[in-house]
Amino acid sequence: MFSTSVVFRFRIDRQVPGAHGTVRTYNPYDRTPGNDTARIPLEASPAPPYRSVVRPAVLIPAVLAAVAAAAAGVAHRRRRRAVAVPGSSADGERSGS
Repeated sequence: MFSTSVVFRFRIDRQVPGAHGTVRTYNPYDRTPGNDTARIPLEASPAPPYRSVVRPAVLIPAVLAAVAAAAAGVAHRRRRRAVAVPGSSADGERSGS
């Protein structure tokens, strides 16, 4: 007897009591197509709270927002420091003496 094992992943978005799924395979050379379908009972448990933070869809925008906020803060500080102090020139020497 020949058997094949296939690994696959799927995502369950919500928990529904008594839910089940179905898997069906297709092979044009299958001699017994009646055994190509299987029912799978789904026992879903809630995902841990930390998993939503480490997902790329959440983590990447959060990091980009933090970097943008830091860059805006640095630019704001530089603009405020660039304002000329009365009585001094751009090269640091006092004028009018």
